[in-house]
Amino acid sequence: MTGPAREGGTGMLRVAVRGDRAEAVRAAIEDGAGMTPAGDGDDDAIVIAATAPTEALALTRAALAQGKLTLCLRLPSDLAALDDLAALAARHGAGLSLPNGLRYLPATIALREAVARGDTGPLISIFAAWRTSRPLGDPLGALGPALLDLLGWCVPGPFDRAQVTADRLFGPERGAAALTLRGQDGLVRTIELAASLPVGHEQEDELLIEVLGEEAALRAEPFNQAITISGVRGRTRREWGTATLGPILDAFVAALRAGQEPPDPPSVLRPTLALLGELREAATDGRARVLAAG
Repeated sequence: MTGPAREGGTGMLRVAVRGDRAEAVRAAIEDGAGMTPAGDGDDDAIVIAATAPTEALALTRAALAQGKLTLCLRLPSDLAALDDLAALAARHGAGLSLPNGLRYLPATIALREAVARGDTGPLISIFAAWRTSRPLGDPLGALGPALLDLLGWCVPGPFDRAQVTADRLFGPERGAAALTLRGQDGLVRTIELAASLPVGHEQEDELLIEVLGEEAALRAEPFNQAITISGVRGRTRREWGTATLGPILDAFVAALRAGQEPPDPPSVLRPTLALLGELREAATDGRARVLAAG
């Protein structure tokens, strides 16, 4: 597909926006994302901004079936759905971008850069907890794709063993999952996903990531805009914003203007969803098991 922002072009990318979060996307476009709103039939691309997973999948399938360059802001939660979208995109020659918003948060970007620089020294362990006040009976499926993908991006490395327990500890629509993942390098990642915050909590979601090393500890609170580094050289705390929509749209347009394929293709998310499938199986009995997905 060609358009004013494709193949080295500099014009505005004309986009149609679909889903219940469409107004937020249009507001970001008005703030200068290199896009301009367009009606169906006059668009270069379609942005899917739906909250409900089933609606997001349905709208994405419809856009790809039209051969449209598609940016979906909701990650699929299982491998079969992802492979179906990838096959549909290939069949109709349509580009598909599936960005993980957590990768675009300033605090998580800073965390990744700190790990890559070796600020912690040799790594000892990683802990992550995502707690929400939203009614989620299956937080492993709802929160797992984004957080597992984020951890793999920040601290790459294949896994060989896992133990998972999951139950609706706080009510029919308020589940929790605890995961212990051991990497092939011996590094242990402990993860908690829970709909445990009280309804009406001042912050709908809380995310904490701690990376412990021999020389320093990193503590990122992406939804609270902060990252703290504590080590032999002292303690520092830095704060940023929490906006992700603008950076996601900017990266999408920038890739197209450079004549590149859209960022965040399905292949990037596939290893995470393959792993998630194994973790779901592990959650059925809570026993430690060897992983095939790595």
